[in-house]
Amino acid sequence: MVSTLRFSSMKTVGTRSRSMRTIILVVAFAMIIFLYSRHVLLLLAVVYILHGIFSRLIGLFHRRSDRAEAKVEIKPTSL
Repeated sequence: MVSTLRFSSMKTVGTRSRSMRTIILVVAFAMIIFLYSRHVLLLLAVVYILHGIFSRLIGLFHRRSDRAEAKVEIKPTSL
């Protein structure tokens, strides 16, 4: 499926050093996916889609407020 919205590629997630806690969490998450795959995978897909939509909306509002601030000019007053 092709989308015009930008989504993060998740390439940088978990690139720092591995600890025992991280390994245990990954194994536990894999077990949850294995046991409840239908629900967990649907939840992951929905969260990923909502993340892309919300980040796009936040980007639009953030850029709009930057443009509005840039248009404001301060005119010097003569006394």
